[in-house]
Formats: sequence, C-alpha cells, structure tokens
Amino acid sequence: MTEPMKCQKIKRKLCAYLDNELNESQKAKIQQHLCHCSDCAREERLLTGTSNALKIWRDIDVESNFSATFWRKVAAQEASQPLHPSFLTRLIQIPFTVAIATVLLFGLLLGGIVGSYLLLQNDEAQVKQEYIASFALDSFKALPPDSIGGVYFTLAKRRK
Repeated sequence: MTEPMKCQKIKRKLCAYLDNELNESQKAKIQQHLCHCSDCAREERLLTGTSNALKIWRDIDVESNFSATFWRKVAAQEASQPLHPSFLTRLIQIPFTVAIATVLLFGLLLGGIVGSYLLLQNDEAQVKQEYIASFALDSFKALPPDSIGGVYFTLAKRRK
C-alpha cells in the first residue's frame, strides 16, 4: 500500500493526466503509481469512464436569444402566480402568535398579583384568628394517651 499523502497528490493531478496536460516526467510518475495503487487506479478508471460518457453526448443547438427568452418566461410565470400560500399563512401567524403570547404573559402576571394579594389578606385574617384563639381555653388539643403529657394527665385524674 502507498502513502496517503502521495495518493492525495496523485488524485489531484489525475484530471490533468487524463487531459495530457502534464510533462513526460510527471506522466511517468503517475503511471508508475497507478500500477501499484489500486485505489488511485480505480479513481483513474472512474474519471476515464465519466470523460468517455461525456464525449458521446451531442451538443444541443440553442437559439441565440435562448437566455433572454428563458428569463422572460420565468418572470411571466412568477408574475402570474399569487403569493405562496405558506408565506401568507406565516405572515398571519406571526401577529397571532405574538397576541397569544401577550395574553398568556398578562394572565400570568395578573394571576400572580391577585394571588399574592389574596394570600396576604388570608394570612392577616388567619394570624388574627390564631392570636385571639390562643387566649381561649378551648385552644388546647387533646394529648395522645401514650405521650408524656397524656400519661401525666391520666395519672392526675386517677388521684382525684
């Protein structure tokens, strides 16, 4: 197998080699390389096949004003067609999307403000109720019987 750098140089010069644009020394080096390198030889065969296929194509005779006529027809075709429907759809969707995003953002902000206001009102009322209830005797809750306080109260009731 040959060196990859040498193969790259050979492959770059293959078109010039096939078109007889190289001097005799360069041609000889490439021929020698192609004898020993199957990868470059395959590349040379592909290029030769492509070149031969292109040589058998016939040239097409076109009118002298072909280019001008072609572009005139393209312009007429574009002018006769309305704007592409997807373009109109996208144009309409942009303001609609912005409007939806604005409404959602406004709703989130309004919900946050109202929610925090109600939370503050609810917290103030709850704090007042808890403060007043703390002075009442009925604010004591029953203790579980197996807790230290529950055992103490059970023993205190039995002594009476």
